[in-house]
Amino acid sequence: MKTIIKTAAMLCMSILLSSCATEIVDTELFGNIDGSVMHSETQQTIQGVSIETTPATEVMLTDGSGKFKLTSVPTGSYQIRVSKSGYKKEVVTIMVRENRTTSARIVIEPNDEESTANEMVEATVTSWYQTGPADSSDVDIEYKVSNTSSKDPIGQFEVYFDIYTDKNTYYYEITSEKLDPQEQNFGEFKKFIRDATVDSVAVSGIWIKEPK
Repeated sequence: MKTIIKTAAMLCMSILLSSCATEIVDTELFGNIDGSVMHSETQQTIQGVSIETTPATEVMLTDGSGKFKLTSVPTGSYQIRVSKSGYKKEVVTIMVRENRTTSARIVIEPNDEESTANEMVEATVTSWYQTGPADSSDVDIEYKVSNTSSKDPIGQFEVYFDIYTDKNTYYYEITSEKLDPQEQNFGEFKKFIRDATVDSVAVSGIWIKEPK
């Protein structure tokens, strides 16, 4: 009899504790993205440009003013991929922060049949993060450069980066001596940022030294 009473008491205590337990739920945080796509030569905005993100949010086209807006986007790092017939594809990497609107200014170049050498090199920003106090910080940027040709090596080349902040734009470039066919190079660099918050980082151009 005592055993039955003891078991019943333990069961009641277990039910009571479980009913009083507080369920912990992770709260998802959100921000917004305001963007525009511009012509590299005229600096005019371009309408009808396809916008996709990784991780995926929604697919859309820029409006008549060459702009797009994504709302209630979970916080974190995103790649925005833009494409339009007659233009080279472009990718920028942005950071969405809680209850803030991140600006993404994307510049795309028209296709040029004479620039086939540059098309052999693909460069993308794979990730970035900003560290330090707001008035004096560094942004650490990681990138990937690929030779898409199956047979032609590439000699000296340069890759140019634009670092967009809420106040102005910073610039950086890297130089490399050789990239074999189908080779991929991964690298990183650090850029000092004064009194500004970085919104996005993009590859703005590639230069390849012409063979002699």
